[in-house]
Amino acid sequence: MISQKCTYICRIGCNIKIRDDDVILAWSARVDTLSVILAKYKAVLASLEDVRKESTATESRTKATAFIHMMEKSTFVVAIVIAHHILSYTKPLSLALQNAKCDVFKAFTDAQTCKKVVAAQRSDEVFNRCIWMKAAAIAESIDIELGKPRTVGRMRHRANAAFSDDSVHGYYRVNAYFPFVDHCLNELNERFPEQTRPSFLAFQLLPCRRLQNITEEEIADIQVRYEEDMPDSPGFVRELERWKMFCSGLQNRDKDTGNQSLETAIQLADPNYYPNVHAVFRVLLTMPVGSVPCERSFSAMRRLKHWSRSTMTEDRLSGLASLFIHRDITVCREKIMRKFDETKKRRLGPLHF
Repeated sequence: MISQKCTYICRIGCNIKIRDDDVILAWSARVDTLSVILAKYKAVLASLEDVRKESTATESRTKATAFIHMMEKSTFVVAIVIAHHILSYTKPLSLALQNAKCDVFKAFTDAQTCKKVVAAQRSDEVFNRCIWMKAAAIAESIDIELGKPRTVGRMRHRANAAFSDDSVHGYYRVNAYFPFVDHCLNELNERFPEQTRPSFLAFQLLPCRRLQNITEEEIADIQVRYEEDMPDSPGFVRELERWKMFCSGLQNRDKDTGNQSLETAIQLADPNYYPNVHAVFRVLLTMPVGSVPCERSFSAMRRLKHWSRSTMTEDRLSGLASLFIHRDITVCREKIMRKFDETKKRRLGPLHF
């Protein structure tokens, strides 16, 4: 299906990585790759043609010929324009989710906004103005004519949804653009379902300015969501009033209170005075924003576990990975050396400090 080709095009930039604070931003790399290809479409084709004619390597000529054949197809041109147009709206959200200091509540709010924006793109007017005109301009620059695949009454291995007219742009609108938009919306709805909103609302309990504007409906949703985790759920509303007053006093004394993190907030929420708020913060600390922390550890493992360290034991590998991932933590070298000296498992003699 052509909509599957759009998903395939999203993987074009998999081998191109963008490093930002030692975090591999693969999704943003894919969108940026599509932007470069669309901006230099004719130049990329010319470069591939030079490789096909001048390269002495058989494999390079074969791959260049295959890429040229693919990029001169109408289905590829339309698919890459569709993928770039839709994924450009999701790129800021992807960057925010991959940030180590991501605000979960803000990310959830931005995701709801992103879903509305992507849903608004599902119209004939947007397709004709933003997709078809751009694809036609690219096709004209490389001297090809946009056409649609052969369609018959019954098709089992290719998209063949019915559309009002027999035009080329009508075929791609119904069989490529709309399915890809629906696919992106389904992915966003699955990743940020509305049912998880009460969980993210609990981030408004942080001692910042949002706490003073929390509504009674939001408080009720938080209470229902975390009822099983609270030691005194019936007293949560009254405890929250005391917590708001306490945080209001902090804001008057410290202007940086609004920038406090969840780790700082849980220290302020004394479990003896604010047991319910403290319990909610403990749950929030264990709630991952996404799969980025896991992917970050995989990236670290790829850099550490290479062929020259194939005999490394599990304990040493885990220690090196922890040092690599948590480089912001200051380590006392003297304590490490003393601990190593206590093991007596070396032939270097005693260590002197």
